Amino acid sequence: MEKAREWYKKHNNQKPFTLEYMWKDLKINLNGLESLKRVTIIRGTRFLNQEHILHRRTKTQKHKEKRPKGQKAAKQRQKGKGAPSPLGDKPSQNMVLFHEAITTKAAALLKATEATLIGAEAKKEKAIAKKEKARAEKYQMYLKLMEKDTSTFSEAKLKRHENVLDQLARELAEE
Repeated sequence: MEKAREWYKKHNNQKPFTLEYMWKDLKINLNGLESLKRVTIIRGTRFLNQEHILHRRTKTQKHKEKRPKGQKAAKQRQKGKGAPSPLGDKPSQNMVLFHEAITTKAAALLKATEATLIGAEAKKEKAIAKKEKARAEKYQMYLKLMEKDTSTFSEAKLKRHENVLDQLARELAEE
């Protein structure tokens, strides 16, 4: 190794060899490949045929996990242009369950809203009925007071009687 460092320094303007870690990695990877042929000798060092090196690299990379697709590939897949999803067209069980839960929740909310509307309409109808009942009672009171014999009333009582009739007539007219 010392001779190799000196040779590199001599042939590269006295710069030290800084890629020793790469050399060690390459040496480790090539130790198990005795069947590979050494091809050419350039400046005293041996290099392997590049096809063999690439073949070795692809063999070791197959065992590693594949890196996920990038953002562009994901967008193209969404638009239907790229490769299909690794999950396929079928959604996962979790997504199916999530969709069912959301659908059930939406249906429950819709029913609750309908029940609230029905309740509000019932309250409104009840209030209208109550109002109509009160109006009918006022009208009955008005008719009763109109039919009353006022000949025996004093002047003050007659005045009050007329004021009450006027008031009831105004209230009935407003409604």
